[in-house]
Amino acid sequence: MGSGYRLVAASRGLRPEEKQHIVTRCPSHEGLCGDDPDAVGVSFYPLPTGRLCVAYTCNAGPEHTGRGGQRIYTLVTVLHADGFDAFGCNPFDVVRALLDAQGHQPQLKPPAVLPTLVLTARFAPDPALLAKSVSQIGPAWVAGILTQLLQQQPIVVLGSFASLPLLEAVVLSLPAPLRARVSFSAGLRYSLNRGFDLAALDDRNPGRLRQMLRGHKVALLEPQAGRTEPFDIDCAWSLMVQRRWQHNRGDALIAFTAQGFPDTSPEALQRYGRLCNRRDQLDQLDPAGLVELLGQHLTECVADELAARLAIGITSDTIARLSDFCSTAPIHELIALWDALVELWQRSESTATLLARLIGSVLMRATRLSPIAAAQMAVRLVRAIQAGAPSEPVQRPINDLLDHLGEWVYDQPPQRASALEPVLQNWGPDGVLASRVRQVQAQIAARLAGSANRQ
Repeated sequence: MGSGYRLVAASRGLRPEEKQHIVTRCPSHEGLCGDDPDAVGVSFYPLPTGRLCVAYTCNAGPEHTGRGGQRIYTLVTVLHADGFDAFGCNPFDVVRALLDAQGHQPQLKPPAVLPTLVLTARFAPDPALLAKSVSQIGPAWVAGILTQLLQQQPIVVLGSFASLPLLEAVVLSLPAPLRARVSFSAGLRYSLNRGFDLAALDDRNPGRLRQMLRGHKVALLEPQAGRTEPFDIDCAWSLMVQRRWQHNRGDALIAFTAQGFPDTSPEALQRYGRLCNRRDQLDQLDPAGLVELLGQHLTECVADELAARLAIGITSDTIARLSDFCSTAPIHELIALWDALVELWQRSESTATLLARLIGSVLMRATRLSPIAAAQMAVRLVRAIQAGAPSEPVQRPINDLLDHLGEWVYDQPPQRASALEPVLQNWGPDGVLASRVRQVQAQIAARLAGSANRQ
């Protein structure tokens, strides 16, 4: 527990260098942004020992030295990395557990040695509250703040939007393993000496703050200034965060960032962000765009397990959307898409297996709409197989097509049935299921002969 410039009480095991660091980071007289008795602040930072500090600051009545203003009281908890992990790497969950265990009222006369606290991780964030705070400032500002943090640029967010829920939304937009490296404060008057990576505050004297920051490499963002786009954002991770908050998917974003990340380097975050953006933008693509995206995606190397999971998600979603489209598309749209699909299908044995069901469903849809067009499409497959593509994944839909054609010719007038013969001749004597093709050709001949005999 801190009061003024000193620790007035602490648990056993707090090391001297940790105490010194905590005293430096804690606010003192008039350290909160407001004199309101209900004003509070939160801060979080790593300690030199590798442990982590979460602090809650509030006003504790009038200053007793006669200087005026409010007395400042800070409740501090120190966690090991595994303890922080137990709270989902969310400092605000730690604050909620801390206040539940200790209460909101300052302990102005604590014992010199405090008992060790056992905190329970059972206080989840309120997604609706976080979404509201983001909507008030605008998702573009959250993306801008994140971009600065990921570039290791200290930043101050100034204005009434700089609330605790907003800061929690920003922190939870970072990958969980990265949060332990970021220091921040909210609701505390800014001081260069504290050296926070991110400070969010509604300063009573913004001019003083602007003057303080001049000449220092600290970015100042003022959302109330009226600009809706803080700056150009070329960080794929930040753009992913912006898009998900913008489309009311903050809960999905928080679930995603809470998982383990095998790599949190800038290059890895760019890669993860780019993959997520691709998946999020599938709704905006037409079928040709989906096929093009699938083609680009299947050629990329997967760097790690998380990237592999994201890649699998993109592939499955893209194929599902193409399947939905093809299940209702008219024949001319199926034909327009067919060559690009076959081109992807024949790239390798793995892509042939991956796309076999989609290829089969497109062929069956075409068969119901126009058997002759479907036969022409099947010839494209046969030629690809003759060029070396694997035949096994598509033999069944081709065989089903031939079965359908064998029945179809008996229900058609002779001229229409005969139109199928030149298509089947393109099959080639050594094509896949060539013997079955010859049976269909025999059925066509029988149909034409029967018609001639009746005449």
